[in-house]
Amino acid sequence: MSTPFHLTHTREVAFGDCDPAGIVYTGKIVDFALEAIDAFWRGRLNGTGWFQMNVDLGIGTPFVHLELDFTGPITPRAPLETRVRFARMGDSSVTFEVEGVQQGRACFAGRFVCVFVEKATMRKISVPDWVAGHVKGLVQAGQ
Repeated sequence: MSTPFHLTHTREVAFGDCDPAGIVYTGKIVDFALEAIDAFWRGRLNGTGWFQMNVDLGIGTPFVHLELDFTGPITPRAPLETRVRFARMGDSSVTFEVEGVQQGRACFAGRFVCVFVEKATMRKISVPDWVAGHVKGLVQAGQ
């Protein structure tokens, strides 16, 4: 990951996020990453996140690929920083790189790819121009 992060989303890790060993359940880590990506959208799109895209605009962004590497445990002992980088924009898809850090220690890193669809039909659509306009400059389209 060579370019700067575009958003750092900080959250408290709750006891209920953890398994009996006292570390975060694996599935919760995906939730944390998705929460940070939604915060990225809301920040870049003037408050429009996934809820508004889906309910108000009829646009879905289902994920078609994700990968995660785990490098350290996450516990409730300190806040978790989830860093989001807008990595790539294709014709109908966008790719995010996400990294989780707790107390300066890397905990996970991954790539998340979603595709824009018309919600009513679930048919793929181009990245809407208004979305592309808000992320222009973060990456070159089609990289």
